[in-house]
Amino acid sequence: MNKQFEEAHFKADVKTIAMQYASDAISFREGQEAVKGRDAIEQMWKKDIGSAGKRAAARTKELQEAGDWAYEIGEFKALGTDGSVEYGGNYLLIWKREDGKWKIYREIGTSDPALKGTGVRASITAAEQKLASTFNKRDPAAIAAMYSTDAQSLPPDSEVLKGRNEIEAFWKKTIRPDGPTQKVETLEVLDLGDFANEQGKYVLSDTNGKTVAEGKYMVIWKRENGEWKIFRETWNTKPAEKQP
Repeated sequence: MNKQFEEAHFKADVKTIAMQYASDAISFREGQEAVKGRDAIEQMWKKDIGSAGKRAAARTKELQEAGDWAYEIGEFKALGTDGSVEYGGNYLLIWKREDGKWKIYREIGTSDPALKGTGVRASITAAEQKLASTFNKRDPAAIAAMYSTDAQSLPPDSEVLKGRNEIEAFWKKTIRPDGPTQKVETLEVLDLGDFANEQGKYVLSDTNGKTVAEGKYMVIWKRENGEWKIFRETWNTKPAEKQP
């Protein structure tokens, strides 16, 4: 069953995952309300996984069967696109035989502090590098797509930008075909569960490689449909006379 779950998770096939649950199943996740019924559990997985390509690993530690019932104890890991562990923990499953097939009747999942966030920094760093690469391709629409649906951006000397449309319009106005390219460096990432706080620095260079601006930034990332999106951001730039 673990292999079937892992394959379905990678394909974002939430219907196949949901069919592993009994019709009257209940899922208990740490820090969340109980999710009742197969349909609600399917929506839970849809929100958790998001798009295809996200790997998960599950390993059974103990399994005991008693007639039409069984319990399973194991551990799980959610993996980033680079294979690093984003978070993980332990689970308890109560299985019951329903129409001749084993189905999950109850499940309880708890996080393991030893695993939490071990891959978040790598994931955020990769997302920030992707953002810089998209900036250098002069693609405002693709940049805006990296923001959450409820994002807000606070550029220097500007009004607060709310939502992807305003953010895309800002980048259309700001980015020039002959403008500078950007390099970023993530300095710190704080894992906050479905949010993460990143601090870093950036350098803008002209076509000759000369530094024309540099500064620092802070981004609050939000996990939306299984992907890290920019939720809030702000940055500053050193005065021109202090540039090398």
